[in-house]
Amino acid sequence: MGIDLASGKREAFSNFPLFFMPHPLHEISDEPLTDYGCGDTTCFNPLPGFHFGACGMTPVHRSLKRTVYSDVAVVLAVIFLEGSCTYTLKGETGASFAMEKNMFIVGRWYGQDIEVILPPQKGCSLVGFVTQESALEEYFGRGMSCDVHNSLRKVMKEKPGGMNTASGIARPDVIATARSILDIQREGLSDLLRFRCTVLDLFAKLFHNMAEVGAHPAVLLCESDRHRMAELKSAIEKDFSSVRSVADLCAGIGMSLSKANKAFKALYAISIAQYIQQCKMSYAYSVLVQRQLNVSECTFAVGYSNASHFITAFKKHFGITPKAVSRLRTKGRT
Repeated sequence: MGIDLASGKREAFSNFPLFFMPHPLHEISDEPLTDYGCGDTTCFNPLPGFHFGACGMTPVHRSLKRTVYSDVAVVLAVIFLEGSCTYTLKGETGASFAMEKNMFIVGRWYGQDIEVILPPQKGCSLVGFVTQESALEEYFGRGMSCDVHNSLRKVMKEKPGGMNTASGIARPDVIATARSILDIQREGLSDLLRFRCTVLDLFAKLFHNMAEVGAHPAVLLCESDRHRMAELKSAIEKDFSSVRSVADLCAGIGMSLSKANKAFKALYAISIAQYIQQCKMSYAYSVLVQRQLNVSECTFAVGYSNASHFITAFKKHFGITPKAVSRLRTKGRT
């Protein structure tokens, strides 16, 4: 089952439907009933004014285009686990954010039209939040609300025209938590407390991730360079364990290391070497939690010759040792 929608209507955030229990949309009908999609998709309001949605791997048959108006002050955060999408802020700046695998977008909007385009693709998987600012302060406290605002201001300091919006590569621990939500979803959503806590945990982790991105100078890239960066990113995701030289990797797309690294960081807020490392750690977490490899096997699978070095790097990313992860009880993919 997949998304087969071509809606272009304008919607308002205040009119979003409410689901106070996790709501798997595929149980309603074999056909899509709303623009929220269908298939392996769940909508949930863990708290009033706090909207959450998770979509497992779902084919997109036709282009989906929607315009949403922030008639109330909201904070949006979306993590793309697979697939692609484009967010465009309508108005004078027309800032556009192209989302790809392992990327996040965070925005703080009021009185803003946001156009969302989801192109046809073999599969799309994402996890996202929309929360009213009033709810953010009420449930998480003024400190958390101020942290979100300060993080956005910090990230956008050297990137004018972004309209309080930032994007970048999600940390491995953020991606792992997002995937665990899809696992809980597939298990039937019977453990509501676990689901609610994991959703709120992901929300907090994502904003800490955004705060770590920091500001970086805006770089204007031509369309061909953007395509080459996407090609480079995809090549890393497919074959990160065999990369021996970042310079050779860049040469493969016809760019110098210096130019490629500058362009890559402009688009993804992370260096090429850092992304290779993050892909290794994400893979390591996945195979360990599923017990496909033990710690020693995983060490060599991600290119480390020394287990202690691997353990140190892993713990830096996840705050937990590889051995502890391998003991976690899980079902399905994480």
